[in-house]
Amino acid sequence: MIKKLSFVLFSCLIFGQQSQNLEEKFIKEFYVSYMNDDKIDLSNYMSRSLINKINQAQKTLDFSYITRSQDITNDMLKSIEVKKLSNKWYQVNYYSIFNKDTTFFKIPLKISKGNHLKIVDIAAPKKLSNKK
Repeated sequence: MIKKLSFVLFSCLIFGQQSQNLEEKFIKEFYVSYMNDDKIDLSNYMSRSLINKINQAQKTLDFSYITRSQDITNDMLKSIEVKKLSNKWYQVNYYSIFNKDTTFFKIPLKISKGNHLKIVDIAAPKKLSNKK
């Protein structure tokens, strides 16, 4: 009985970690793909409502809503990490070094855990441009 209970607890722990890792891998895969080609099909990774929100917000920004930057550097691609914040919220972290200055990026986002993983929200950028 104790062996069976131990096996069940161990299995839950392992499969729970795999699920978490799957979500983190999904988010990292999206950011790496997007940073390499910002013309990827966002609907493979995001909900329609989030895509609409980004398209609307992008009209007033002079940087990418998704990456919070104008350009992508090798440092950004090499340093991407995903951290779980709560049940459905994660944070994408990376940095960029330009002219010996380091900029750190921390981007909270929310995923759905339905039949297919989708990013359903990305926290709005704090710094918005005055472009019209």
